[in-house]
Amino acid sequence: MAASNPKAIVFAAAFFPQFIQADRPAGLQFAVLLITFTVIEVSWYLIYALSGHKLSRFLQHDHVMKNFNRVTGGVFVGFAALMAASR
Repeated sequence: MAASNPKAIVFAAAFFPQFIQADRPAGLQFAVLLITFTVIEVSWYLIYALSGHKLSRFLQHDHVMKNFNRVTGGVFVGFAALMAASR
């Protein structure tokens, strides 16, 4: 997913060169960095997916969903109040 994201490309172009040693082959170094970045990124996607799956089972209970909606609605109203007060 990150390969098609312009922000990820800019991030990689700005971040990766800091870790490249000029006296060694750049291709292998970039490959190691990209593989490391990919493993970390995919690991986070897996964590998000598993957490979402667990949360979805929990939210299937009506009383839990009702309280969840109240809390998240209150948070958004609070954010709106803070934004209105900041002007």
